[in-house]
Amino acid sequence: DRSNRWVGMVAELVGEAQDAGRVDPEIDAVSAGLRLTGVVDSLGSHLMLGTIERAEALREVDASLRDILHLGTRWGR
Repeated sequence: DRSNRWVGMVAELVGEAQDAGRVDPEIDAVSAGLRLTGVVDSLGSHLMLGTIERAEALREVDASLRDILHLGTRWGR
């Protein structure tokens, strides 16, 4: 279904970033894809409802990317 394809696409991108040496190879790409899509989907709902502003949503996506993919450490530099 669409949800599984969405998670799979993000997991594939995480895997490509791992292959390029930009993301920690120890991260489970499928788990990261599930968590990242969950964050983005939820924030999108909040945006549509008007409960957060776009700038705040973007900051939260950036923070989630750093946390989930361990960016800001030696990976992602």
